[in-house]
Formats: sequence, C-alpha cells, structure tokens
Amino acid sequence: MNDAGPKLFQRVAHETMSGQVYEEIRRVIMGGLLEPGSVVSIRGLADQLGTSMMPVRDALRRLLSERILEMDGPRRFRLKALSKSEFKEILSLRESLEGALVEQAVAKISAADIEKLSELQDGMEHSVESMESFLKLNQEFHFIIYAAANRPVTLNLIESLWLQVGPMLNYYIVRNGGQIAVHHHRTLIDALQRRDAFDARAAILADLRDAAKVILDEADVW
Repeated sequence: MNDAGPKLFQRVAHETMSGQVYEEIRRVIMGGLLEPGSVVSIRGLADQLGTSMMPVRDALRRLLSERILEMDGPRRFRLKALSKSEFKEILSLRESLEGALVEQAVAKISAADIEKLSELQDGMEHSVESMESFLKLNQEFHFIIYAAANRPVTLNLIESLWLQVGPMLNYYIVRNGGQIAVHHHRTLIDALQRRDAFDARAAILADLRDAAKVILDEADVW
C-alpha cells in the first residue's frame, strides 16, 4: 500500500490504543481492502490512524506472529500472499465451518436479522462497482448469520480464516463485480426465511466455491 494512496483506515481514540489499532488493521485486512503483497509502514499507518508509532508497531508484530504479515524491511511489513495449496486448504475449512454455522443459524436467526440481511443485500446490489463498500457489506452479511448460530468458538475460527483469505477477495470482486455473490445471497435469504437448513447450507457453499473458482482461475498472485 502506497502511503499516499487512498485512506482506508479510520482514526481511533487514544483509550486502549494498542488493542484498537490491532482491531482496525485487522478489520481492513479481513474485509479484503488490501491486496496480497501490499506493503504497509509503521509511520504510514500511524499517520492514517492518528496514533503514535508504538501501538502500530505492537499491532503489526502481533499480525506478524499470526503469519498474516511478513517483514519487508526494518519498519515495513508485507501482507502475506497465500499459495494455491494454502488457499484450497482454507476453502475446505471454510466450507465445513461456515456451512455448519449456517445450518445451525437457520432455526435461531431472528426475523429482524433476516430483514437486516435483505437491507445489506440491497446495498450490495447498488454498490457492486465499489469494491470497498461491497466488501464491507458482504462481511457484515456473512457474520450476522454466523453470529446467529451462537457458536463463539467456531465463530472465532472463521474470523481467523477470513483474516488469512481476506486479501484474496479483492480478486473476486474486481473480476466479476460481485454478481455471483448477489445471486447466492438472495437464495440464502430465501432459505433462511423458509427455515430450510439444507438449502441454506447449499447456498453458502455455492457462494464460497464460486468465489474460489474465480480466484483460483484468474488471480495473478500464484
């Protein structure tokens, strides 16, 4: 990421600074707002976040230990690019975990949450040309459903997988404008409204697999 590029990060307050900085950087990475191989600097992030360099350094070192980042110099970090085999392994885990949570969410998700999903989907359909808006709405859409399952341990695992695969979502959105996700999300909402666990699981798996196919076939980072 060029330090003079678009401003992706929101400024944070000074209370519990280190944790807030970590969560903000994590949000951007998980949401797919940085491409694989993007380089960030401690000073550049500190300027965008409105903090000193110390909490940024701590947050980046934490992400380094989690294998999300790699060193690219004394004060620069590179967003790790997954190998094709790593991407396929994560896809398999996501299918298992996210498919299970969607099944469990069918009987628990509230009518208000389903209505919120429809609102988010409407927003996604109107923002398919805006990668940042689309990815933000897409992430919120998925995690409303997963949270409804009330399986916090599994949810944490899914968040970890999204953190690793998030940068690859750039390629999916850029290549097809989100049209595939729009179709599968509508099918998923319909299944949730009918409380049909089989169709809901099928819809989320189709969503994950079609996105993965675009990335595996067309991404130029392998």
